[in-house]
Amino acid sequence: MPAYDLYQIGGDAYLGRNIWSMAKLRQTLDDCGALGRPVDDSELKWPEKRPEPSSAHFDSDTGEPITDIARAFVEMREIALTYHPEDRPPPHKFSSNDGWIVTPGECRAMLAAIYNQAPDDSERWAEFIRFVETCAVTGGFRVC
Repeated sequence: MPAYDLYQIGGDAYLGRNIWSMAKLRQTLDDCGALGRPVDDSELKWPEKRPEPSSAHFDSDTGEPITDIARAFVEMREIALTYHPEDRPPPHKFSSNDGWIVTPGECRAMLAAIYNQAPDDSERWAEFIRFVETCAVTGGFRVC
């Protein structure tokens, strides 16, 4: 479900953050050991020749891929967006809104670190914990 739709539903399904609060969240996660090591771009193992489809390769109404080249591109992009070399998510997934995918396993690993070293009891932190608890059992989340 698109992030905007989740925002409209509300509750624990959507968590909005601006660039400043996301930076603070990333630092707090790092401080309590909830983030993994940084990932070098070379680890993503992009093929030498990547498909680069134009908008004509996607449905103009839904944005879904309609050609083999578009489907290959989307598949490779999803692999790159979910990549994590260890249980915890790498810091870059909380550094931009490029659609990074935090998997359910990464959510569980973050929660283990958070439960072990909860940094504070603020409502904003509690809101994030509820969000990650929900995502750990419902398919993870996309940072966008």
